[in-house]
Amino acid sequence: MINTAVFTTTQTFAGMTGANLLAALNTTGQTAYAGIVDATLNAANALTATQLNGGTGHSIVMVENDANKGEYAVFDLAFNGAQVAPATEFTSATLIGTFDFGASINSATAGLFA
Repeated sequence: MINTAVFTTTQTFAGMTGANLLAALNTTGQTAYAGIVDATLNAANALTATQLNGGTGHSIVMVENDANKGEYAVFDLAFNGAQVAPATEFTSATLIGTFDFGASINSATAGLFA
C-alpha cells in the first residue's frame, strides 16, 4: 500500500497508469511519478523463477489519492524470480481499477482484507 504519493496538476491521480507506476518503481534515483521512486517498493523475492507459478510473482499494490483519502488505484504488479537491478525489478503493472473505501486503510483496518 502506498499512502505517500503526492499528486500534482501534471502528475494526477486520474492520470496514473500502470506504465507510470512501473516507470516510477523501476527508475533508479529519480522521482518518476507523484513522489513514487524505486525505493518505494521492492520485490525482495527470495524465490527462483522455477519456484513461482509460471516464473512470475504477483502482488496487489494500492496507491492512495492524497486529495481524497480512502480512494485507491489498485494495480497487479508482477516481478520475476531473479534478484535483479531496480531498473528491471518489476516486469509489469496493470491497473485493476479504482476503489473508494471512504477512509484511509491503515494497519488497524488492513486486517479486514486478510
